[in-house]
Amino acid sequence: MSEAQKVIYSLEDKNYDVNKFTAEGKLAVVRFHKLNNKINILSDDLEDLKAASIIYKATIDNQLTNEMLADEEAAEETE
Repeated sequence: MSEAQKVIYSLEDKNYDVNKFTAEGKLAVVRFHKLNNKINILSDDLEDLKAASIIYKATIDNQLTNEMLADEEAAEETE
């Protein structure tokens, strides 16, 4: 982080100048920001996966017919 950049860390109703943090604190802010971005991306990915799963399940369920029912004996053999 260059000194020219004004980076603010907010907590509750207070704003802190990250340039005044220790090297360890500055690194923690960078990693914290990076992790939060990754969490947001993964959350979006999870929502996409859930939606895709719902669509696949609907595709499977919509094709089912009584002719596709398995015998109870055959079902027991595969369990």
